[in-house]
Amino acid sequence: MDTVKQFYDKTIYDACKGSTLIHGSLCHIGYNTIVPSMNLELLNPAEEAMFPTLVITNKKVFDELLTKYISIAKYYYKDENLNENELLSLLFVDATLDDFNNPIKFISKKINFIMDETLSAYSEETDLGYSSILDGDICVKCVPESAFNETPKSLVITLRNGNNEYKFPTVRLGISDNKAYIYTMQKEKTKEDKTDYEKKINRSLFKIGEGFNLEGNEELKDVSASFVVAANITVGLLERNGITEIEIPSIRMVRWNNKSASYESRINKAKNTDEIEELRNEENMIQANLVDKFLRTFNRVCYHNSGLDISSYPYETDSSMHIINEGKLESNNELLAETYQIASNQQYKKSM
Repeated sequence: MDTVKQFYDKTIYDACKGSTLIHGSLCHIGYNTIVPSMNLELLNPAEEAMFPTLVITNKKVFDELLTKYISIAKYYYKDENLNENELLSLLFVDATLDDFNNPIKFISKKINFIMDETLSAYSEETDLGYSSILDGDICVKCVPESAFNETPKSLVITLRNGNNEYKFPTVRLGISDNKAYIYTMQKEKTKEDKTDYEKKINRSLFKIGEGFNLEGNEELKDVSASFVVAANITVGLLERNGITEIEIPSIRMVRWNNKSASYESRINKAKNTDEIEELRNEENMIQANLVDKFLRTFNRVCYHNSGLDISSYPYETDSSMHIINEGKLESNNELLAETYQIASNQQYKKSM
């Protein structure tokens, strides 16, 4: 079965039901589909199913790009042994509502995320320079990601001092048409026993508090220091490589709904009300971190850095946050000033 036939005969019907099998496991991937040229409307009838709707207005171009994407994805993800329908099912997991309304642009982005070589120079770990504040070399590496994750590549940031290391959150991002799309940041699960070096770095990271005025900015207080510094380094590295426009997608309904379905399954198996409440609280915290705290992290980076401007917030022009880096930044925070200068390889001032 060719790609186009597979998509229209199976993938979108599975999506309308809200579930499909991938590697033998049930994945809750759900969306509606409307194709006017085919007089096709696949709409999930359940009122509680908050499915986004894929609208395909130019079927010819859509089908061409769909075929091209699957051809590229089959090779890129070849080690994961995913069949064609599985790759098609995963395609729209991280689409925003805007992406569902303009799937041609979305698939073009997905192709570019794989093919873009802006960060290819960092396929081997690269030492960007020494941070005197953190007492370590800031090293970065661009690594391939799983088809199940938000982007096909991610940026791994590590602080090294001899045999000591500190892992910053991994940044999952894609680059298309000279714009960076940053989808998420994820830190490895912390070990119970931290090394002395990790403890030292965690203390040093609290220096992101310098220059922060709580009055009138209460919503920017709730951030994780390691995430703020990792975001700051990422923006600097992007500038070093000529990328000054950044988009932070917000709610991605398919992934959101899949996580919710996973928690509902666990809640249904819970043995008592305390366990149910604990799972509900955990779900709410994770969902809040996925969007609110993630956006707040970049908002905090912009707060400290003059010349790094938020041009629009989610749902002002579309569902994403948009950031413009005007260059020649000044920071009111010494730690962010130093790490940005190292990452961007630009002169960067600490403002008074």
